[in-house]
Amino acid sequence: MHIGTPAGTDRAVVDNSYDFCLIVTFASKIEHDQYQKEQVHLDFIEKTKGLWNKLQIYDSVR
Repeated sequence: MHIGTPAGTDRAVVDNSYDFCLIVTFASKIEHDQYQKEQVHLDFIEKTKGLWNKLQIYDSVR
C-alpha cells in the first residue's frame, strides 16, 4: 500500500489535479473482491465520503 501526493511533474500526460492517491495491490482478483466487502473498507468509505469532491479509481492487472 502507498499513500502519496502529486509529484508536481509538469508534463501534458500527467494528471496532477488530485490531492492524495492511495495505491493498494492484491495478489489476485479474489483478494481484491474480498477487500471490497470488508467492513473496515466499507466503514472508511462511509466515514470519509463527505470529504471527496471526486473519486477516481484505476484498476489494473500485471
